[in-house]
Amino acid sequence: MTTTPSEVSPTRRVDEEARLAAVHRYRALAAPRDGTFDRIASLAARVLDAPMATVTFVGSDRVWSEAVHGPLGTAPTAPVPGLCASAVLQDEPYVVTDARSDPRTQGHPLVEGEPGVRFYAAAPLVTPDGLRLGTVDVLDTVPRRPTGAQLDSLRDLAALVMDELGLRLSAVRTIAAERERRTEAERLARALQRTLLPPTLPQVPGLRAAAAYHTASPYEVGGDFYDLFPLDDGRWAFFMGDVCGKGADAAALTSLTRYTLRAAAIYDPDPCAALANLDLVLKGEYQGSDPRYCTAVFGVLQPVADGSFTVTLAGGGHPPALALRADGTVRPISTMGGQLIGMLPAPRFVRATTTLSPGESLLLYTDGLTEARLPDGSLLGEDGLARHLTAGAAARATTEPERALLGCVQALLDDLGEGVSDDTALMALSVPAPPAPPRGEQVTEPERLLTVIPRHVASGAFLLEVAGELDHHTSGVLTEAVNEAPFDDENVIIDLSGMTYCDSTGISVLITAYNRSLAVGSQLTLTGVSPEQMRIFELIGLDQVFVFYASSEEAVSALQRRA
Repeated sequence: MTTTPSEVSPTRRVDEEARLAAVHRYRALAAPRDGTFDRIASLAARVLDAPMATVTFVGSDRVWSEAVHGPLGTAPTAPVPGLCASAVLQDEPYVVTDARSDPRTQGHPLVEGEPGVRFYAAAPLVTPDGLRLGTVDVLDTVPRRPTGAQLDSLRDLAALVMDELGLRLSAVRTIAAERERRTEAERLARALQRTLLPPTLPQVPGLRAAAAYHTASPYEVGGDFYDLFPLDDGRWAFFMGDVCGKGADAAALTSLTRYTLRAAAIYDPDPCAALANLDLVLKGEYQGSDPRYCTAVFGVLQPVADGSFTVTLAGGGHPPALALRADGTVRPISTMGGQLIGMLPAPRFVRATTTLSPGESLLLYTDGLTEARLPDGSLLGEDGLARHLTAGAAARATTEPERALLGCVQALLDDLGEGVSDDTALMALSVPAPPAPPRGEQVTEPERLLTVIPRHVASGAFLLEVAGELDHHTSGVLTEAVNEAPFDDENVIIDLSGMTYCDSTGISVLITAYNRSLAVGSQLTLTGVSPEQMRIFELIGLDQVFVFYASSEEAVSALQRRA
């Protein structure tokens, strides 16, 4: 039934709070302007042969036009009674045949002002639960009387708007449900992953140990595993491995593998024997056309009286462990030739032996690390990993070398970002360096000494000569010199040829000096940088920031040529 001026239905009592909540919810769905509602407004105008049409939402203090056809503005307006603010209260199409003579529209801005509306017809937008959101409106500047067929078409167009909003609401709910499922899957994956790894590593006398697990996908359970545990004779056993596959099957295989290796070590801690025992178990458990296999490295730690550890390793198809020596070099402990476990009729496992002396570490990892891709698309590889660890050797000279080592690798994984496509397990075993002698036995502490000598070296050039170790204990000396340097008047050269060590605090001071020079338009130059320090600069991108010369004399000559 059509509402006409002579038969105005009484205003229905509605739950305005629920209606406004529905307006807010559905209007957000209309926000993407993809042209759908514009086409419906255009069709409404064409069906009623009128110059103007809109699709509107009616709030408590605003009317929003989500689609407009013809000379009407799109800015929100106040919900003045008479047109859409009244139409939204009706169940049936709302019609004003002549707004100038209809008492419902007297004083309405669109009637008294531009565009001078005389005819208005609207069908309400009604949700499935009966809440009215707004209208599909048709307007004209001359009086009109629509036909019943035209009003039926207007009602159908309003239904089309609601159908489109319903589809969008369904899509939003589907996406929300999928996100909830993925969140739950992620939570379950994390929980299951935690059950496959030791919650903490035990404390080994004379050794520091730490482990980490880097997940490539939060939604899948990986098959990387590790463990460290005591043997009965004062020795310690450890292993690192990677099973085939992902998900629940990989989790079951990981659990079987881990506990098999622990049990095997009790009966025979020989590394090759432990891997052979695991090979038999996997073949017995997974037979037929669906074999399961893994790679692993199994090792035994034997403490020695001088504080070092003898390490005996056996490898079965696993990447080599890396020994980080006290002199800063990185050496692979090769078990090349070791074969997959659980796959071949008679696999060969390869043994290797090394010694970890005080100040040295052993890094075990899975192939998710070395198979990560660099920005140019190439693989990191074992050589790339070794180069990265060599460059960061100075940063590991701490009281917690095992955590510094894992932090160095974690930083690499973070830098590679999406280049890391597989999970990575890490374990670091470090023999602490011997403690420094008591203070009473030292005349000086050169590791805590830093000198900075400032001097003018040429017209327009000021030199800071740095000697000693630049770290968080001594950085204040260089900070004070940088603060007093005449950046406003001269180009500053910092000579690092006498610097024997630099940690992240020292690098921060150098960056502060660069920022000072940048702010006043002068040049900061670094000279005498050692190859080891230059590798660190290259690793963190500072080789693209600073200006470098081999010596302060070369830097001064370059500045004079430029002047």
